[in-house]
Amino acid sequence: NFNLVGEIPEFDIVLDGATGKTHLDNVSCSPSIVHYDDGNFSNLRIYPYSKYTPELAASHGIPYAVPRGNYPEFSWDIINDIIERNFPAEFRRLDR
Repeated sequence: NFNLVGEIPEFDIVLDGATGKTHLDNVSCSPSIVHYDDGNFSNLRIYPYSKYTPELAASHGIPYAVPRGNYPEFSWDIINDIIERNFPAEFRRLDR
């Protein structure tokens, strides 16, 4: 399941003209979900978290994918658990 939840990073690269040093500002990431309709990986698409729904999660094809049985469940709760465990809260943007 964790391979189906990724991230879209966002940040500003800032160059200090006086010192020539570069740093990052406004660092954040938005979760993304890889979705397909059935075990044949048909109609593959990537959704930002803000556009994904519990209904889409319930219809995900991962429980039917080959090899069968590796990921028998996929749900909105599993997605949120993956995000909670792997995306530091200070960088997490769920509204994009």
